[in-house]
Amino acid sequence: MANRIISIVGPTALGKTKIAIMLAKKIKGEIVSCDSMQVYRHMNVGTAKPSKEEMGNIPHFMIDIVDPNKNYSVALFAKQAKICIENIISRKKVPLLVGGAGLYFDAITKDIDFVECEADLKYREKLFKLAKTRGNNFVYSILENIDFCSFKNLHPNNLKRVVRALEFYHLTGKTITQQKSAQKTLIYDSLTFGLSVSREKLYLAIENRVDEMFRRGFVEEVKELLNMGVNKFNTSIQAIGYKEIMNYLEDGEDEKRLAETIMLIKQKSKNYAKRQLTWFRKNNDIRWITLQNCYDVKKVAEDIFLQIKNLF
Repeated sequence: MANRIISIVGPTALGKTKIAIMLAKKIKGEIVSCDSMQVYRHMNVGTAKPSKEEMGNIPHFMIDIVDPNKNYSVALFAKQAKICIENIISRKKVPLLVGGAGLYFDAITKDIDFVECEADLKYREKLFKLAKTRGNNFVYSILENIDFCSFKNLHPNNLKRVVRALEFYHLTGKTITQQKSAQKTLIYDSLTFGLSVSREKLYLAIENRVDEMFRRGFVEEVKELLNMGVNKFNTSIQAIGYKEIMNYLEDGEDEKRLAETIMLIKQKSKNYAKRQLTWFRKNNDIRWITLQNCYDVKKVAEDIFLQIKNLF
């Protein structure tokens, strides 16, 4: 199977990368990250990026490839990730696609006709300022006459996505809805495994991960980014946690507000995990593996290996 790849997807905090590393050692695999934020350098703690030690000498691609003050599109990600996959295949290795960003996973595995465009930070900032002065509903109402489908599917408080839809139309003259309706043909023979766990255990894993991020210096990491000139309008800072910590630092540091910020990041992470599951559940080709707990990664890696060992 010349174009066969193995994919491991699912919500955040379930150990997808650890499983992939264990599996890669068994099948001569190399990992292609399918994470929209691990592409950024200097953003290690808040994106749960694996360390060199954790990588275990397994080659990893699509990690640390762009500076955080540079904006980066899903179209460019897909283009570069496909080059990595072809390179791995050409060397008779097995590409292991790993991550939880559903759009980025589809962008790599399907033939989606993305309209590439640069970000317009001034236009984006103008919309955010407009929302601040006139309210989210005012900006949301602009979308109604531009992309009614997105208008129906978005809430006015989901300002980031509303602004993204307006910015996309501003730059391309096309709506995000039109872009999403492009042909989506599978381009790889992808055997995809999805990880799931009970809601209670998933939420506990997320809370533990966020606590660990703060113990490892999440606040200090954001301070370093600010010192580098990164601001909340950069694409990189859309990762959950970074903008929240920036707001915390802007308003002044104190223990009560830090605790509130941590709780907010935990809640946003849980909401994101629900969206991840919703996205992947629509894919009928995924083989789902239900974890008994969030720490049996070795067992899951072995289970996947037993299912694929005869394919290579």
